[in-house]
Amino acid sequence: MVCSQRVCDWYRFHKWTVTVVAAMNNEEIQMRNRVIGAGFAALLMALGAVGCSDTVDEISNKVDCHSVCKRYADCFDSDYDVDGCKDKCENSTDSSDARQRKLDSCDDCLDSHSCTGAAFSCADECVGIVP
Repeated sequence: MVCSQRVCDWYRFHKWTVTVVAAMNNEEIQMRNRVIGAGFAALLMALGAVGCSDTVDEISNKVDCHSVCKRYADCFDSDYDVDGCKDKCENSTDSSDARQRKLDSCDDCLDSHSCTGAAFSCADECVGIVP
């Protein structure tokens, strides 16, 4: 067979790979796939743990602010400026741990009550975040 070095090398490797895989039984193939999958999962977890710690805090603030503002709009005022509320909330929660705790407390309270119940039960938790 006449071929370039690169093509011949690829052909030999491909032929070897096909031969090895064909010689494997079903259990060996399943085990190989599990090992590859576990390695891939471990790699993703390692990359996620290393690169995202600060970003997770920022994202959680934004999600909480949006959900609190949106819940207020859904329950009490359909014309409420949710984006304005979210922006105001995000800017203030990044600067204070106490403010973040209050935001989390308001979000938890709103999540655990109906709209009517939240109006009476969550006033202390949500004052200063939503009207």
